[in-house]
Amino acid sequence: KNFDIHGGGLENVFPHNECEIAQSEAISGKTFANYWLHAGSLTLSGVKMSKSLGNSVTIQDALNNYPAEVIRMFILSSHYRNPIDYSPEAVDAAHRGWHRLIGPSITIKQFLKNKQYDQSSVKDFSSTINDTRKHFIDAMNDDFNAPKAIASLFDFSKSVNSLLSKHSSLDHTTLDSIDNLYNDLAGTVLGILPSETLITDANRDNDLIEMLINIRNNSRNKKDFTTSDEIRNGLSKLGIILEDTQSGTTWKNDVNHTSD
Repeated sequence: KNFDIHGGGLENVFPHNECEIAQSEAISGKTFANYWLHAGSLTLSGVKMSKSLGNSVTIQDALNNYPAEVIRMFILSSHYRNPIDYSPEAVDAAHRGWHRLIGPSITIKQFLKNKQYDQSSVKDFSSTINDTRKHFIDAMNDDFNAPKAIASLFDFSKSVNSLLSKHSSLDHTTLDSIDNLYNDLAGTVLGILPSETLITDANRDNDLIEMLINIRNNSRNKKDFTTSDEIRNGLSKLGIILEDTQSGTTWKNDVNHTSD
């Protein structure tokens, strides 16, 4: 039988895969496989995982500690032909990187869901979006270079953060275009966009922030500046910046904030 793509481990190239080719093509006279994808081994503390050694970490074990999207991020951060060393420290690092990469996407989705637009912030962001899409596709066309593709998304998230740091929101067209890129590349292609549960939790956080802002405004009206300052400072420590304007208090995420 002819295969378009045949996968396997690097350790199987010889003699296993070569024997497959010899046996199949001797009988059929046709090319056995058009493309071969040989993956690097998965190690634990530098030792290849295997049932015989009893050092295997099952997928369920990993999912008990991390979201599926983070596990994908960890795996995709190395080229498929390279070995991957699994450790809590390595996955934790991928988890932190995932938060940095996906954070702007969640913010954009919240703006769209809440119909929170700022038409005065209209800016042509299309060149950044188009460049990111091109760099991503070029990377994936280069022998599925997922690490390079993810790097292009990190650059994109930095650009989105920079844009959001200057505005309370963005115009609808720009928000929609940014959201579509995240959905297409981080979602459909890589599968690392957060689940609806995480987005729902983020929206719940928004409601709590709005409630705290209302409490703070009431405290300010009562000249209770101690409580008012405590709320502002507490939110600041969580990466939330409050801005008092003539039309009321608004808030935005501090793009330079890092969680402990």
